Amino acid sequence: MKHITHTLLAALLAATAATAAQSIEPPGPEQIRSVGRMAISERPALPAVIGGDKEGWVGGEVPPFTPPEKPMVDVPMRDMDVSRGPDGTYYLTGTVENFWRGNPGIPLWKSRDLKNWESLGFVWTFAKDAKADWQKGKLNPDGTRTPKPMWGPRFHYIKGQWYVVYCIEHLGCGILKSTSGRPEGPFIDLKPDGPIKGYDAALFEDEDGQVYFLNGAGAIARMKPDLSDLAEPLRRVTMAPDTQWHHCEGSHMYKFNGRYYLVVAQGADHSKDGERAGPGSKVTYDVWAMSAPTPYGPFENRHLAFLRAGRNTVFQDNSGHWWATWGCSGRGQSVGMPFWEKPAIIPIEMDSAGKLRQVTSSANPSAPGNAEKIVSRYEGVWTAPPRKVPNNSVSDAPLLGNGAFLVSAEIKSGNIQSVRMVSERGQPCTLRNPWPGKKAQLIRNGKPAEALAGNLVKFTTATGDIFDLKPE
Repeated sequence: MKHITHTLLAALLAATAATAAQSIEPPGPEQIRSVGRMAISERPALPAVIGGDKEGWVGGEVPPFTPPEKPMVDVPMRDMDVSRGPDGTYYLTGTVENFWRGNPGIPLWKSRDLKNWESLGFVWTFAKDAKADWQKGKLNPDGTRTPKPMWGPRFHYIKGQWYVVYCIEHLGCGILKSTSGRPEGPFIDLKPDGPIKGYDAALFEDEDGQVYFLNGAGAIARMKPDLSDLAEPLRRVTMAPDTQWHHCEGSHMYKFNGRYYLVVAQGADHSKDGERAGPGSKVTYDVWAMSAPTPYGPFENRHLAFLRAGRNTVFQDNSGHWWATWGCSGRGQSVGMPFWEKPAIIPIEMDSAGKLRQVTSSANPSAPGNAEKIVSRYEGVWTAPPRKVPNNSVSDAPLLGNGAFLVSAEIKSGNIQSVRMVSERGQPCTLRNPWPGKKAQLIRNGKPAEALAGNLVKFTTATGDIFDLKPE
């Protein structure tokens, strides 16, 4: 995977945890070497200090994170899927509104460069194409049916044909096959007799040509050669003895360097009290990954891969670079984000430990001009590297710093103008003053607070607090 090192642009801040912070040197330029079908970064992963013992969160490190600056298309969407056709064209789909009470069907966009997208409309609709009874909605006691939404369609180009797998909320999964050789159809229904059990369907084609069906809960089965049905019963993948299974959604599979990677969406609780409602919620819909020697397991090396990505997919572009879709699904995790529930992509890599990670120092094609942002930590204090930077008038998107702070900085004429921090766990903060010799004016939740003096400024925070700092 291509990786470019730039001059640091953002004001890189750090927050100390309640416990003593670890002293490490800031990372230097990253060295990338290609191995097999992915790239391996030799930069050591930064330690993390957020975590807990809630369901779905197993502690350990938090990966680098920089959210995209803007979506690829300005359409409310969840469960984003990007696939690449044999001619190099990219196709985008996902769950569109109304997410919960019914939507028209399967939408599709296409692009040649991942920047400019053309809508192809709805290529399959309930109104025109739903022929099977189960597709028409939940059966009521009086014989009527209540429509249910289309969830998580995925497009797969397999054996020279386009297939679409999808689920209808709480009713099961279906499989469509294009009869035209084009992803926009028309389609024939390969499962008119009834759905496959589960939700959040995906297909995986191994190197030997065998195709597997996966449902969202981590169950897998071989498919018949014509992909018309399962060739064996679904069974949940197995875990290595030292790896714990957690409930998940949106399971999908890839093969990198001879190992099978199961990538799943899962809610992680980053709060102390497990708050789960409203915009201040600390439950984020993240992407986790794990690997195994076979498609069935045993899976190990379970790790948090992409923060706030939601149910997603991974794909390779025409230049050989790897990407993951990102959507920040859910109002509770939108604090500090530039947008939420709209489709974007983030560049990814595999590190030296075999873990999938976002590349935070490479431009994102969904956000042209997005500058590099590298999180640097030294002696437990977030610091601003040289205040003079080559770019002028830049407003950086937030990045997740150690201590569970979302951090962004505004830079004009090469100087830091202001810093914004959102506290995600209510931890105390220590900041190296970006304006030496001046006081930093602290604005807490929109109201002026104290003026902080000295080279190191410290202040307390509460979960959900928003802080702005400016030179006095």
